[in-house]
Amino acid sequence: MRILILNRSATAILSSIPFLKTIKWGNAEAKPVQLAPAPRRESEEQASAQAKASETARAKAEADSRERQKAEEEARPLAEKNARVEADRKAREEARLKAEANGRSLAEEKRLAEEKARAEAKERAAARRKADAEAKTRREAEQQARADAAAREAQQPKAEAEAKRLAEEVRKAEAKALAEAKAKEKALFAAEAKARDEARKKAEAEANRIAEATRKAEAKARAEAEARERVQLRAEVEEKARQEAERKEKAEAEARELAGLKAEAEARRLAEEKRLAEQKALEETKLRAEETRLAKQKAKAEAEAKARAATKPSTAGTTAPGATPGSVAPLTALALATDLKTKITNVDVVNRSLDRSQMTIGVEYDYKDSLGSKPMLGVDVTKINDPGSREYFASAPAEIGKSRRNFVLFPIKFQPPATFVSTGGYSTENVLVYLLEGTSARRFNLYPATMLLTWRPPGTVLSAGSRTDGGGRIELDDFKQNDPHTGYVTVKYNLVHGPGKLRVRLFHSQNPASADWFGIDPKTVKAGPGLQIFDIYVAPEAKTPGNIVRVDTLKIELLDASGKVVKDITRQLEMTWAKAE
Repeated sequence: MRILILNRSATAILSSIPFLKTIKWGNAEAKPVQLAPAPRRESEEQASAQAKASETARAKAEADSRERQKAEEEARPLAEKNARVEADRKAREEARLKAEANGRSLAEEKRLAEEKARAEAKERAAARRKADAEAKTRREAEQQARADAAAREAQQPKAEAEAKRLAEEVRKAEAKALAEAKAKEKALFAAEAKARDEARKKAEAEANRIAEATRKAEAKARAEAEARERVQLRAEVEEKARQEAERKEKAEAEARELAGLKAEAEARRLAEEKRLAEQKALEETKLRAEETRLAKQKAKAEAEAKARAATKPSTAGTTAPGATPGSVAPLTALALATDLKTKITNVDVVNRSLDRSQMTIGVEYDYKDSLGSKPMLGVDVTKINDPGSREYFASAPAEIGKSRRNFVLFPIKFQPPATFVSTGGYSTENVLVYLLEGTSARRFNLYPATMLLTWRPPGTVLSAGSRTDGGGRIELDDFKQNDPHTGYVTVKYNLVHGPGKLRVRLFHSQNPASADWFGIDPKTVKAGPGLQIFDIYVAPEAKTPGNIVRVDTLKIELLDASGKVVKDITRQLEMTWAKAE
């Protein structure tokens, strides 16, 4: 028999396994034929014919086996070559799948081989038992023949001896054939075991090769991924370094520009202070001369009045008590100029000293008038309900050119009188920008900016930022109304136990519900010091009495996590806001 292992398309033989088996064919229900005793001559001829037939069958079987083996040996190299080519091709196409399934395939192959070996062992044992049974049957037949021969011994001693010799030869020939079959079977089994072992070793070697190739490929892929990641990280670090360098360069440029502006402003301030001092000395001289003239005029007028009173005692004076000729109206009574084209486009605080004794206010303007050769801009800082607050601040006007748009810086110093006492600082609400005519020194009020500023006398020691009263501390750092529609509030805080909230409310004291007209959302803050900026505007959906909204109170509250007010600040100032169209 021969077992062939073909490829999937059944076009090539991958391997073959030949083996010898003794098979008897026929009907399992057929009864054995009972041979009648034959005459002596027929028994001898029959035994001789059986021996010759057995010898011929064995020779033919051996020849067929040799031919089959030769054909198999000739076909095996081609089949193995085709199998290797096909296996290599499939290995390249299915390397990964074969590597994963190879272990299971080897285990299954080993199991099948073991089962096959057990089955073949069982078959060989059955064949041996069957051969033993056949030998036993032959021995029994021989014994029967010997018995028959013994019965006929007296008549045919020579024939019996010959039959005995033939039977012995048949037995020896059968024993030799059985031994040769067993030897061939043993050799075939050894060859099969060797072939299986070689196939297993080859499969293991192939699996190891594929696993090693897979490992190398994975290692290479990991190395390439790590290299790409390192390149990407290096690029990110370089980009961050570049951005940081650009940011530092920009900050340095801004710092240099600000320092230049400060130096320029300081130079202008010093020059202006010198000019103002000279102008003030000249004005004081003129003022003293004018006072002398007025005193003489007043004395003359009083003398004339006394003379008239002496002649007309019933005539009453028409001058109000305390009034003097030539008196000037206070600053607060001056109205804004409405006949000028010059516009103030922005007013803001660009710098504050650490002790809040000095600030620099920037004014952006659009000059469109012709007021002489040296027009000047100036600012006044005032406080509501304190007409004398203007005298607390020192600021010099600055000359402007005829450019259509420009920017001026005004350094302002807080110089209160010696009797001034304020532990919490001095708050102002208005910054008034005015224009001076160069030749006549006439003044025109241009723009009143609503700005809440807190000032402190020079040399004031500020409390540490970490110091708090109770659960926290808040400070109004800046407030500005940019235009009738928008503004902002800057608040410094220090919350002891966080988190909490900062809340800003703008309303009229006689209508607290007017705080809902403004779109100012509370902001959540963490524990510790910080700063928050609140944008202020009239909410478009607010149900206001009209498009114009008037308020007079600004309130800032610091709340803890439970919603309890820890600290609050209230400022009174009249403001007018409008809904954005």
